[in-house]
Amino acid sequence: KLPDVAYDRLTLLMHHAQDPDETEREALLSQVLKFQKDYPTDHRNGDLLVAVATAYDDDPQKERDLLNQAIRYANADLKAEISDDLKRLEMVGRPLKLKFDSVQGQEINIESYRGKVVLIYFFAGGSPPSVMGLGPVKEIADGLARTGEFQLLAISLDDKKEMLDTILKRTGLNCPVYFDGKGWDSALPRSLGINRLPTVWLVDKHGNLRVLNAINNTEALVRGLMREEQ
Repeated sequence: KLPDVAYDRLTLLMHHAQDPDETEREALLSQVLKFQKDYPTDHRNGDLLVAVATAYDDDPQKERDLLNQAIRYANADLKAEISDDLKRLEMVGRPLKLKFDSVQGQEINIESYRGKVVLIYFFAGGSPPSVMGLGPVKEIADGLARTGEFQLLAISLDDKKEMLDTILKRTGLNCPVYFDGKGWDSALPRSLGINRLPTVWLVDKHGNLRVLNAINNTEALVRGLMREEQ
């Protein structure tokens, strides 16, 4: 029973630390590594390592190390998730290649937004938190529109156009939106390693993917990139 108690305690701690600061995440990592040391053959080590790795999106090397440790314990599903996570990490700091036809009929190429900070918001009607997050993101976009230095793009993982239309009408979202009706099997988000919603990316003025997790402190992160020299 001891591993179960320790695991439940750890998952509860992680649940209450949705946006941990540096001290909190180091404490979580310490607990995860202690569980790994105490119960080295427990398959749940993989889940714990992956979970704590997500807190290190601003430290790609640390996150990569934790994910590679997790592979040792992973089943097929978790290995697929880790593969997605590592794919995203490889993109950080590099020019992002992104082209699509929007539901509004536009041909979108992210290279055309050089000189602007681009926020890419991944969402779906089946993920209420990602739909709720559209409102604040739209407010940020509306507030920065007059600067001419910001662009919002949205990627829908819905599989029904009616659902997307309802969301767009309710939120008033008017930025370019990608949708192909294939949901989680959609080629575009799969190529980008998207495996959780909401996901918020930031691309800098040079076209480089800079932030993989801008859910919290979104506007501050955007303005920080906007202040950077082009």
